Amino acid sequence: MQKSKKLAITLAAALSLFPAFPGPSVLLAPAVAEAEATGPLFMENLGWGLPLRVFQSYSGPEWAARKRHFPGIMFDGTPDDSQLLIASALEGYSIDESKVAEEDGLDVIKTLRVRRADSLAVSFVESCAAYGGGMRGRFGIYGKTYDTATGRALAFDDVFADREQLAREIAYRMGSLYPGRFPAAALGSGDYDAFCDKVRRVMASGEFSWSLDPFGATFYFNPGSLTDDPYDDIYTITFCFAYTPYHFRAKYRVCPEAFCMDVEPRLPTMLCFDESADARTEITAGVNGVVIRRNGEEFVDPGELEAIRPVFVMTRDRRKYLYVDGATAAMNPRHELRVYDLNGDKIFRVTYDGNFTMLATEPSEETQRVWHAMTDPDGFTLTRTDTPFLEDYRHCRLGENGAPLILGVAPGR
Repeated sequence: MQKSKKLAITLAAALSLFPAFPGPSVLLAPAVAEAEATGPLFMENLGWGLPLRVFQSYSGPEWAARKRHFPGIMFDGTPDDSQLLIASALEGYSIDESKVAEEDGLDVIKTLRVRRADSLAVSFVESCAAYGGGMRGRFGIYGKTYDTATGRALAFDDVFADREQLAREIAYRMGSLYPGRFPAAALGSGDYDAFCDKVRRVMASGEFSWSLDPFGATFYFNPGSLTDDPYDDIYTITFCFAYTPYHFRAKYRVCPEAFCMDVEPRLPTMLCFDESADARTEITAGVNGVVIRRNGEEFVDPGELEAIRPVFVMTRDRRKYLYVDGATAAMNPRHELRVYDLNGDKIFRVTYDGNFTMLATEPSEETQRVWHAMTDPDGFTLTRTDTPFLEDYRHCRLGENGAPLILGVAPGR
């Protein structure tokens, strides 16, 4: 257990929130109105929760535990007739994943995060880290997206218009997104031409993953896919409906009016909202607590957090908040939920009755853990932590100051 907790701290790194995609303005030429013209701009959230289940098994002494984590998704309550197909698809995913035999002798950790859950699509990413001894492990990000109405798993060509065009633009942008990691476009540059060919091969062979986000799509290139180093970083790139609508098929080129989106705490995440004045916001969590940097300013909320689950929240009146759940102590973990206001010039932690967590089971539970997934700011479930047992669920919505507002008692599961 101690080893895994150290790994969790090591993996917690920067989260970047951008108002628009950086790079040459020529690629941002398509107007927002072009995206709006394809159909309704806003899709409704489904109004149901997606609790996440993680199964764990152990062998050997605690310090050398072998872990097998299987993520699962289930509805919070009974789905209505229009949701039966997507509910069945998610149940099938959970069953299939539970049957997967993990590689023997490795310490495997899987974490599931919901990127989108509304009446158009349900999209999530699964981060997987495998450790077999030594100083470094292997890790990757894998996405899965379903059409909500049909429950059908969506393929690349269902959502995106032109794989070759995307490959060219990804190669062009990587040089500015990751200076020094990938060659920048230059006239007659052999290195850049070779990199372009590499990106085309990766895209053609499907050696990448993607998620459909509320405002666009993010592509994940796992270690070794764009470089020759299997222990390299994971590289991500996001395309937005508002700025590059031509990359998306019309049906999947719309976004919800309000949403909650899980973010990976160690990967950059881009947000595409042209009304935002934020140039760049970074959030890190670890031994120094939660640190938020934006436009040269730094906000520090001290207190070490482990097993963090950050969630970006956008309300219908365009207010922005960050929810961060995590354990505050290594030996006797106590989970808590912190809320940060990202709307004004100064970022601050919202003061409220903070006895809540997204965790739905005891922190010491070793056989199965359940997490509440926030999918709708107007309706989500949290657990109270100031009761003897973590079975006191509350149905909540986002209050005026961004903190959870209790609506009533939610049923247990």
